[in-house]
Amino acid sequence: MKILKNISGIKFIYLSKKDVVRHPLVQKIIQAYEDFYQEEKT
Repeated sequence: MKILKNISGIKFIYLSKKDVVRHPLVQKIIQAYEDFYQEEKT
């Protein structure tokens, strides 16, 4: 994202596990990213 953030026309959205309800595997992937970024903050 750091590389692409200054390119016009590219936008980022952030989802939480509550946004994705269709497939349990996708929920697990999102949770893993949330956990990773939460650990980076501490």
